[in-house]
Amino acid sequence: MQPQMRQLGPVETHEIINEPGAPYVVLFHGYGANAFDLMPFSQMLLRSHKVNWLFPQGILDLDIGYGMMGKAWFHIDIAAFERAMTTGQFRDLSRDAPAGFVEARDSVMAMLQKLDVPLEKIVLGGFSQGAMLATDIAMRLPAPPAGLAILSGTLVDEENWRQVARQREGMAFFQSHGKIDPVLPFSMAEKLHELLMEAGLQGDLKAFSGGHEIPQDVLFELDIYLESMIQKM
Repeated sequence: MQPQMRQLGPVETHEIINEPGAPYVVLFHGYGANAFDLMPFSQMLLRSHKVNWLFPQGILDLDIGYGMMGKAWFHIDIAAFERAMTTGQFRDLSRDAPAGFVEARDSVMAMLQKLDVPLEKIVLGGFSQGAMLATDIAMRLPAPPAGLAILSGTLVDEENWRQVARQREGMAFFQSHGKIDPVLPFSMAEKLHELLMEAGLQGDLKAFSGGHEIPQDVLFELDIYLESMIQKM
């Protein structure tokens, strides 16, 4: 099936309908990418199940150089990230919500309301910045989604996340992260995993030897996780 553009509230999305009424997998792209970035997953994952896919487009425009434009969900101080990387340090995003994070959350909440699909039939997920947003949304929705896939995400706004995560006790999640990730350090992924487990969620942290990416072995494990979630619906 070819994706169809669909405006859902303030968010432009690209939707693949394989079967009306089937569960949805909603995946948020990372900083500087766009809705098409994760779209190949619709051909690689869940081949034995009829599911619908939604790939939202970031709400901010980014000039990524060489005359090309990208999208983002909220602002990132790229210069600060680059300075930290050159000194062997890292940017700690856990202290508070980044600029524009609340606006991104509100936009996605409105998008899901317009989608009008029961939350128990939706798996949320994303990569990098999209994973941060998906995690926040999953914990703040009025009811838990069917699942959550955190691909190279990190801990954001720790104090508030510790509070809202308690509402998701028992929810199953999938998390992956590269051990030598130069952008979002593995140590913060471990800290996020610890927070989720302490709140009563259920999931493993799939560590891999690479950096800020989604390798093939992670896709294999993600497919197993998604299969298990869809079978419960």
